[in-house]
Amino acid sequence: MAFGLQTYDRFGTLRLDTSSVCFQQIDYFEIPGGSTSTTNINKDYSSIVPADMTLQTVVLMKSVVDADGKQLSPNVTVNNGAKTVLADPFSQAGTDLEGNSITHYSQPAFVLVLGK
Repeated sequence: MAFGLQTYDRFGTLRLDTSSVCFQQIDYFEIPGGSTSTTNINKDYSSIVPADMTLQTVVLMKSVVDADGKQLSPNVTVNNGAKTVLADPFSQAGTDLEGNSITHYSQPAFVLVLGK
């Protein structure tokens, strides 16, 4: 017998079924903006999750688009073999439409780490 959540629309059609896959929250942490830090955040879950668990992440942006019209997401990489998550706030040099040098920064964000 499977357990989970099933959601049906008003016509009785199944729209969401989590009975075969269930995500579990493993961690939740904040990544600073690239303008304040470019230090990587490395999280190791190898001692707290089973070897057959698959990790996934959800990145939630904290702010709205900034004045230069760019909202860059920090790089978040999952290594399921090692059970680690690497978050990388960054800055990126570029030029505007008039040829002026500018720097774009990744925005502050939250990372939700899920396992299934």
